[in-house]
Amino acid sequence: MNCKRGDLAYQVYAGSNCGRVYEVLSVNCDSYKYGRVWNVRATKPIETFDSDNGSATGFKTDFECPDDWLRPISGVPVEDEVTEEIGERV
Repeated sequence: MNCKRGDLAYQVYAGSNCGRVYEVLSVNCDSYKYGRVWNVRATKPIETFDSDNGSATGFKTDFECPDDWLRPISGVPVEDEVTEEIGERV
């Protein structure tokens, strides 16, 4: 499993949508031919495709995406606070 709920992730598969960034919302299902499938949200509408035959299905902001097609974007959590002080320079 690459992603978890609440992650920001970018798409690494599916043609013109590669590199797009999504918010991972929730698990759609675990019993699909691609494994785990997530409900994701894009910041602007993107073209979606039927995973079985590759045909375009329209433009959406909320849709399903297989976990194998996503990679999480990691970084420093925003809620962490710095508790140590920086020493003075002499």
